[in-house]
Amino acid sequence: MRALRKVRGTSRWRNGRNWRRAVPRQSERRSVFSTYSAGSVAFALLFTMVAPGTSATADDGTGHPTFEERVVSIFESGLDGATVIGIPACGGGTTLAGAGYPATPYRTCAGEIKTWDGLELDARISFPTGASEPLPQVVLLHGWGGNRGGIQGTPTNPGDAGHVPGHPGNDPTKGLTPARFLAKGYATLAYTARGFQGSCGAVDPAADVNAAGGTDVYDPEGCPPNGHTHLAERDFEVADTQHLLGLLVDAGVADPRRLAAAGESYGGGQTWMLATAMPWDTPAEGTNTIQLAAAVPFHGWTDLYGSLVPNGRATDGVDQSASHEKPFGVVKQQWINEVYRGGRAFPLTPDRLSDRGTLVGGGRYNTTDPSETHSFFDGWMAAFSAGEPHITQEAMDLPGAFRGKSAYYPVADLENDYLTQLAARRVRPVPIFAVQGWTDFAFPAVEALQMYRKLKAAHPGYPISMLLGDIGHGAQKPLEQDQYSWQQAGNFIDTHLGVAAEAFPPVAASFPTLCPGTGPHVPLTSDNWDALVKPSPRTFSSAPLQLRQTDSLSSDVEEEMASEPFANAGRCIERPAAKSASGAFWRWRVDSEFTMLGLPSVTLPYTMTGEDATVVVKLWDVGPEGPDQNKVLVTRGVYRLSAPGQPASSGSLTFQLFGNHWRFAEGHTIELEVGQLDRPFLRPDNLPSSIAYDGVTLSVPEAKA
Repeated sequence: MRALRKVRGTSRWRNGRNWRRAVPRQSERRSVFSTYSAGSVAFALLFTMVAPGTSATADDGTGHPTFEERVVSIFESGLDGATVIGIPACGGGTTLAGAGYPATPYRTCAGEIKTWDGLELDARISFPTGASEPLPQVVLLHGWGGNRGGIQGTPTNPGDAGHVPGHPGNDPTKGLTPARFLAKGYATLAYTARGFQGSCGAVDPAADVNAAGGTDVYDPEGCPPNGHTHLAERDFEVADTQHLLGLLVDAGVADPRRLAAAGESYGGGQTWMLATAMPWDTPAEGTNTIQLAAAVPFHGWTDLYGSLVPNGRATDGVDQSASHEKPFGVVKQQWINEVYRGGRAFPLTPDRLSDRGTLVGGGRYNTTDPSETHSFFDGWMAAFSAGEPHITQEAMDLPGAFRGKSAYYPVADLENDYLTQLAARRVRPVPIFAVQGWTDFAFPAVEALQMYRKLKAAHPGYPISMLLGDIGHGAQKPLEQDQYSWQQAGNFIDTHLGVAAEAFPPVAASFPTLCPGTGPHVPLTSDNWDALVKPSPRTFSSAPLQLRQTDSLSSDVEEEMASEPFANAGRCIERPAAKSASGAFWRWRVDSEFTMLGLPSVTLPYTMTGEDATVVVKLWDVGPEGPDQNKVLVTRGVYRLSAPGQPASSGSLTFQLFGNHWRFAEGHTIELEVGQLDRPFLRPDNLPSSIAYDGVTLSVPEAKA
């Protein structure tokens, strides 16, 4: 697409297909930081909203292209003489009415948009009928193996009540759907991430054109260079979103001061990185420098390596100095296997061509260049599968390969590092509303809490809000908690993009986990995360010389499988209260009811025989004694205990578990189980070891009444 520029000193436009409002020269524009200081919300309210019923295709009388023509100008119409597959198709209809918003006439255009390196991405842009001025813009980022329909909800099917042909996924029972935003005057952008499905994935015919011009063969080499997935790399997937938002601003579709991103899981990790990115220039040279005005990461990560391979050093504490990379963590084996298989598309054979549209994930991986470590998923899997001792070059390279995918780590060039420049007050803080799950086995609560600490350390007044609950990967997801999180996220975006008149103050909210997950679901809220918890934790200790011992060979496979999070997804893990013979156990009776809120920690004086060990901890709530006595898993955790080259070592280890918001009833018993195996959730250690524990101290953060 040609860059759009206004010819200096005239009213003419160099590219007649494109239009955008004239912007001041760089020297005349206010800085990003000064705009924030003056109040970006107040500034955004100066823009006039579109009057309902105005035609999006009517000539505005100035000779400028209409809003829809500006949208269409962003799309490509073909690909280098191959079968034309990307002609943007624009259609319209009326969205379904939802809770709190009316049915709204809209237009939507779908096709291929060329990103910064020439790769064509499958995208869809929706906007209210009658749009004329640049609109507040939300980009919606899908989960792993998904597509541009992911976070937007499920469209109705033909024959369903209220079905509108071609409508953009506007199921009113969902959360951040286009229907909700269109009713409030937003435009929405959704696109399929590079390397997946229609963006050079297995269902993208442009990437699979054969010698005869046909498009019926999955060609592993059919992608342009770098068209494979880079697994949420800052310089690829994040740069794609930045480029597409820039195109929308340059075309006069998006308001440069009212840009937001919301993403779930894979899209949530990218949203964190977009929120902590330095301002960037739009593609049209010398026009706009832009930055998000709001970000909502759902169930994402801030440290991808630490979440996939935890070593037990992650913490919600103010001190964030402990390394998440050394020693090498413990692989979440089943989760990584599922991610690997779930995102990959394998070559189609002639007898399976009909499977093209049903391939799960449909992702194109880098299978040919091991030197590109950050995207060489096959190499990751080989290193993870080889296990201890992690001395191969592939294993030693992995932590560094993940840094470009994580907001938690600074970029190499500190002049371009968000946290560094934030501390120096050289960049505007991007307001964040983080939604994380207490019971999310993939990306647990610490992913949001550790980033909260880093942002607050750099800027004590940082505008970050958090909501934690029984939501996310593998959680029960009670409807009340799920809907509340989506509703609050939408309100947050409305406030920071100037669409809502009322303010959305910084908030910390937490829902308790209930087993079974039936109400009432009432969050505990405050304007400060630390204000939710009492200053001192409740502690439980065993007397010294109460020795317990574990080893890396003894296990109860049935018990391990029964507490595995995948098999129990969507429900609480409940077991008979009888003790397993393979672990070390301590129990304490609850004399008075209290509520845990946060990440409990364990301190274990130990003597280890062996060079390396995995320490697995499970915290159980044991019901009152009786014939049907049972126990429910409250939380779990893992720690890598490493002493390379030493046949034996001793000391005291302290680490935090994944955490929860949980009420312990009077008369119940707290059980702490310590072992060395948690299969198939965690990969067993290759190296034999045994550990003797001289007592334990359990510290439980307690919620304020």
